[in-house]
Amino acid sequence: MAKKLTYAQYRKMVEEQGQAILDTLAFAATGDLNVDIEIPEGVDVMTDLAIGFGYLIDDIKALLNEQKRYQLELEKRVAERTAELEAALAEVHAVQRRYVREQWQGHAAQGETPSAARDEDELDDVWYPAIIEAFKTQRTVQATPSGNGLALAMPIKYADEVIGVLGFEKEEMTLWEEEEVTAAEDIVEQLGLALENQRLFDQAQQRARELAILNEMVGELTLLPDEESLLEAVYRYISRLMDTSNFYMAIHVPEREEIYFPIATENNQRVNWRPRSFGNGMTEFIIQTGEGLFLEDGLEAWLEANGIDSIGMVARTWMGVPLRLGAEVTGVIAMQSQQPFYYTAAQFDLLGAVANQAVIAIQNARQFQQEQARAQREQRLREVAAKIRGSADVDTIMRMAVQEIGQALGRQTFVYLGSDQSDTPQEDA
Repeated sequence: MAKKLTYAQYRKMVEEQGQAILDTLAFAATGDLNVDIEIPEGVDVMTDLAIGFGYLIDDIKALLNEQKRYQLELEKRVAERTAELEAALAEVHAVQRRYVREQWQGHAAQGETPSAARDEDELDDVWYPAIIEAFKTQRTVQATPSGNGLALAMPIKYADEVIGVLGFEKEEMTLWEEEEVTAAEDIVEQLGLALENQRLFDQAQQRARELAILNEMVGELTLLPDEESLLEAVYRYISRLMDTSNFYMAIHVPEREEIYFPIATENNQRVNWRPRSFGNGMTEFIIQTGEGLFLEDGLEAWLEANGIDSIGMVARTWMGVPLRLGAEVTGVIAMQSQQPFYYTAAQFDLLGAVANQAVIAIQNARQFQQEQARAQREQRLREVAAKIRGSADVDTIMRMAVQEIGQALGRQTFVYLGSDQSDTPQEDA
């Protein structure tokens, strides 16, 4: 039997148990939840209160642990997403730099080479090492190549891609002051922007010129009635858009499993290529796949890797597009060069656009010829019918029918009347 407490004793026990609970809660309130609440005995209220506070602290611990786990997971996701964005941004920058480099290479190839202000050997001796170093390091380079002067080469940049080098030279051996270099670099930065703007302007003008030629071509093709004149016109317009020194058009004849070449050039001279059987060349590859092919360099390696036969001249740059009528590829337009990177991706796309317009015109011409032939046959039949209706006797009708049909078919024709098999034909033509 439990010992009975006096009021003073009971009050003291309640105060002690309550203070112990409060001390534990005060310690937990500082943020450290690694505490244990002692469960007192003797006072039911204090026992229940201590148990309740214990459950509450355990719940808070669980919530904080879950929050911490979620925060770690969120930080991990943010880090992964940041890495993905950084990789995507780096890829965008790489694509941008590659685009600028390719565009400037194509732009420089189409432009005229500026003349040197001095002898070429002297220019190489003075500038070449500094230019190469500026290109490699993408920073300003000071060099003393000749021993009696100082060369300064500054890379001209756009979108973090070096598009050129601007050079200075002075006879004395003193280095440029930092203020001079900084001022020159500011000018070079503006020069890069100006050059890129000029390239874009030239490119826009080139695209406008190409579009005008394409529109002119479409207008002329709609007026040409036969396929031969159409192909000649297409070749003429392509020659206005790009170099067709080594060019050919191939047409596939499935009935004979043969390919013939209505137009071909070698070294800017028209040549006559004999028709050949359908084989395993580049032309057949495009006809079978139905897709265009653009190789900037390494044609021989590509042929070997894909098991394609090498036919004709050995080229470095090669591009070809299909002439597609619906689902059927009827031919190929192709161009090639012994120089690597001779044609650009923009020219490949332009050649595809020309082929699409040519195919529409060819299809319309063929339909026109078929309609014209049918109209001529119908007209001929109407004329024959009119002549026959105007005849007065059977013999005249039969003679006229035999003659007209024979002329229409280009064959010997006869008609037999009567039931006696020994009778001879009435008429033949």
